[in-house]
Amino acid sequence: MALRCLSSPSKIFMKKDVILALVAGFIIGSGIAILAVKLPVMLSTKVAPKEETNKTPPLPSAVTNLKDSLLTINQPRDQTIFNEDGITLLGKTKPSAAIVVESPLTSNVYEADKNGSFSAKLKLTEGGNPVYITAIDETGESESKTLTFFYSTEKL
Repeated sequence: MALRCLSSPSKIFMKKDVILALVAGFIIGSGIAILAVKLPVMLSTKVAPKEETNKTPPLPSAVTNLKDSLLTINQPRDQTIFNEDGITLLGKTKPSAAIVVESPLTSNVYEADKNGSFSAKLKLTEGGNPVYITAIDETGESESKTLTFFYSTEKL
């Protein structure tokens, strides 16, 4: 019995050509697929413009109060809790200025002395007591402050 070759040399070359075409197709197809996925992401990312490297940084600025405060409250401090219903408010403003003090129970007008000092007696209600203080000098300039004092009958 004679052995016969089942494949001829031309069929072997054809198989190599088919395999080479398949590998080349796979590589090209993979490249196109990756490009299709990555291209929209690359196009949507905006490139930030380069900043100037020789740009001098801005100098910090100091905030200054260009005018003196017209009204200063010396005592009591804001948000103070009292166990008595009567307090005395002490402050300073321009000499002879009018001071309007409004609390939940009263509204009174006071006048500062020749040094600009003033005092006002207030009666507090139980709980929070917002107090509105406005100073008005002789030129009509005014400044207002709001303080809140608390009165409690509880032992602290």
